[in-house]
Amino acid sequence: METPLLAQIPLVQSICENGDKGTPVALDADTMTGQAFINLAQAVVTVTNRRNKEQAPTKIVEVKKG
Repeated sequence: METPLLAQIPLVQSICENGDKGTPVALDADTMTGQAFINLAQAVVTVTNRRNKEQAPTKIVEVKKG
């Protein structure tokens, strides 16, 4: 499908544990896992900006109740 890989997030228990404690590991830039989430966010912004420059705006689809 030629879809780019935006990031690889390590599967570690601290993601779940920190989320349960209310301190998401994504906010800790000093860890490998935190950096992975930051890299993912940067990749999403980059790909979205590229898509918006290269393609027409997404059309709004109207949904009508039956």
